[in-house]
Amino acid sequence: SGSFVTLFPSLASCESRQNGLKDDVVKAVFDGFPWMRLAKFLTLLARSALVVAGAILNAQALPTRDPSKPLNEARHYIVFFESTVLGFYVVALLFSFGNLCCRPHIGDHGSMIAKRLEAVAEWSALTLLRGINVATLGKVATEQME
Repeated sequence: SGSFVTLFPSLASCESRQNGLKDDVVKAVFDGFPWMRLAKFLTLLARSALVVAGAILNAQALPTRDPSKPLNEARHYIVFFESTVLGFYVVALLFSFGNLCCRPHIGDHGSMIAKRLEAVAEWSALTLLRGINVATLGKVATEQME
């Protein structure tokens, strides 16, 4: 029951903060082994590993660069862009783990690691296409001009 204080220090001493939460209620949530949280974490970890493995396989499957072939150069740009952004996400995740190891009593490590791991698991250059939708861009441009 003391592990929640390390991962979520903002939940410790709830009664003294007068925020309506009681310490025994918060501790009851974390009592026992959290099987569902472990399953969600392992699923998130597996999704992250699949994204990283997919990026590595994409990089290995690239044909030799030939600007005369259609979409050849574009594939190289997309893989380079995806790998660069994914690399930044992985480095941020590793820094979060390093923070947990070096300074376990400072910060809200549990939620920070979960956010970073989720960013790795959900990353794809194709998700950016939603923001590049012509209708969406036209609507934003019209709103900015008014």
